[in-house]
Amino acid sequence: MATEAYVLVEVGIRKTMEVVKALSELTGVRSAHSVTGPYDVIAAIEVADLDHLGSLMSDVHSIPGIERTTTCIAVTLAKTEKSLWETLRAELTKRKAGNKPVRTLGLGVANYIDEVGDNYVVVRSERTDRQRRITKGAIESNAAPSNRIIGALRRLGGYV
Repeated sequence: MATEAYVLVEVGIRKTMEVVKALSELTGVRSAHSVTGPYDVIAAIEVADLDHLGSLMSDVHSIPGIERTTTCIAVTLAKTEKSLWETLRAELTKRKAGNKPVRTLGLGVANYIDEVGDNYVVVRSERTDRQRRITKGAIESNAAPSNRIIGALRRLGGYV
C-alpha cells in the first residue's frame, strides 16, 4: 500500500514559485500549491513506502529557497476516492456557467466549455473557434496527457 503525506513548506522571500515548480518536478509529488496562512507551499506526496518518503524528503530539502518543512503522513483508515472525472465534472460545469476558459498547458490558448455530458466534455478553442469532444476515458487515461488540452483538464481535477 502506498504512503501518502502532505509537506508544509516555508520558503524564503520571493522564492515561492521556484519552489512550487521544483517540487512539481519531483517523482512522488502529486501536486504542489502556493497557499495562504502560516505556510507558503503545500505538496501532496504519494510514494511506495516510508523508505521512499525519506529519500524524497532528502530531495525536497535540497531545493534552494526552502527554509523549513513539516511532513504530515496520512493515516486515513477508510478512504473514498473520487475519480478524476467526478472531481473534474463539477469544476467544468462551474466554468461553463461562468464562461471561464481552460487554458492549454504551454501555449495558454483559451478553451471554453460548451457542454458537459455524463462521459464527455465539449470544448471550443478561442484560437480556431472549433469544437472538440473529449471523452472521460481520454481525460482519465495516463496515455493521453501529452495533449495540451487534456493535460489542462487533468490539472483542473488535481491530476497531472
